[in-house]
Amino acid sequence: MPRIRQLTKELMPPEGDAGDLATLQQTFRTSPNSYFVTNHDGEKIREARDALKLSQEKFAKKAQIARSTLARAEAGETITYDTFKKIADALDMDTHDLLK
Repeated sequence: MPRIRQLTKELMPPEGDAGDLATLQQTFRTSPNSYFVTNHDGEKIREARDALKLSQEKFAKKAQIARSTLARAEAGETITYDTFKKIADALDMDTHDLLK
C-alpha cells in the first residue's frame, strides 16, 4: 500500500466522510523522504501529557523523541508523521484525535 494511502487510513476518523478526507489531504505536506503533519492540535498534545503528569523531558523519553521536538509539536509547529505517530502512541490516543 502506498505510504500516503496508509497514513490517510490511519488518520481518518472511523466515521470519516468526504469532508474529512479533504481536510486530511490538507494536513500533509510531503518532501522526498518524509510526510509532515501540519494540522495537529499542539494544545491537545500538551493537555494529554499534563494529564499523565509527565514533564516534557520524561514524556519525550517515553515517546522516543527529542524534548525540543515535543516542544515544537506542543507549539503546533509542523512535525514529521513518524514523530506524530510516536506522540499519539505514547499518549495511547488515535492519531485522528490529535488533529484540529
